[in-house]
Amino acid sequence: EKGLHFYNSMLQDYNISPDKEHYSCVVDLYSRSGKIDDAWKFISSLREGAEIDVLGCLLGACRVHNRMDIAELVANRIFEKNPSDPGYHILLSNMYADAGMWSDVTKIRTIIEERSLKNITGNSLF
Repeated sequence: EKGLHFYNSMLQDYNISPDKEHYSCVVDLYSRSGKIDDAWKFISSLREGAEIDVLGCLLGACRVHNRMDIAELVANRIFEKNPSDPGYHILLSNMYADAGMWSDVTKIRTIIEERSLKNITGNSLF
């Protein structure tokens, strides 16, 4: 409640235009309190559409809260914006596997193979 109050105050009282970090914070606030539907409604209400980072935040929350219904909607938006990012394909595939939705796992993994999507592993200099 307090976080949303500050967000709304930022808009109405101080006339500050939010950016993707603000949107991600609101989605995170909703997600941490289990309000996945409210997070999706918030994202859907954004005039310019949500950035991939904001959508990714909600996709991760859908995994935590086992919300495949919203996860599929979010993933479709992500794939429309960036169909070549393997990370979100892998996340969705893992979510399908967790839910025992094996035919969907096969579909996603086939897409990954057909598009030759490769997850770039991170390395550290330390």
